[in-house]
Amino acid sequence: MEKRRWAGRKKKAAPDNPNVERVKDIIGCVVIAGISFLYWLVMLLFASLVLLNYWHVKFDQLVDYSIVLMVVTTVIYVISLVRRRKKEHRIAKYMAE
Repeated sequence: MEKRRWAGRKKKAAPDNPNVERVKDIIGCVVIAGISFLYWLVMLLFASLVLLNYWHVKFDQLVDYSIVLMVVTTVIYVISLVRRRKKEHRIAKYMAE
């Protein structure tokens, strides 16, 4: 019996141009920052509605809180991205030997 070859199952090759990968990472980081800002703003708005009698907050304060949480989320994303790239570099270096 012969092995089946599934379509679309290709091994990921090393990037041809590392500058393109860096630009993709930067664009991805900006997109993640924007999405996380909107996410935190919506969650804080929802929380302010639920806690209406206990948490008296203005919209400007919610935007400030969202910006702080966005920065925290973006820093965590960048740290995970750097770790992933280091791991990929280590594996590529090992495979080249």
